Amino acid sequence: MKIIPIDYLFPYIGGKKALRPWIVPMIPGDISTYVEPFFGGGAIYFAREKWAPCEIINDLNDEIINLYRVVKEHGEEFAREFNFVFSSRSFFNRIRNITPPKKIINIFKHLELYTC
Repeated sequence: MKIIPIDYLFPYIGGKKALRPWIVPMIPGDISTYVEPFFGGGAIYFAREKWAPCEIINDLNDEIINLYRVVKEHGEEFAREFNFVFSSRSFFNRIRNITPPKKIINIFKHLELYTC
């Protein structure tokens, strides 16, 4: 698996990006488990310099967690599909009307959570 360092996957309203200079230095480097209870865009998670053997991310928004599962398990396919950009609002609306959200299959909806 290819690991690409990122600042965060997407900007998140109420995110902790502006607080990183204060929060990240308080995280010890020799921890065995890292838990992020309010993950959001992952600004703190991705800013850390050391990684723990067991890392758990959580967020109230299950779609955010699903997005990170997809990126983790199918990152290359996600990046390839994400390169497709809607060229206009009318094109976006046409695609949205063809594939109603309820019919889009969430590939991780029925998988159990991974545990460390």
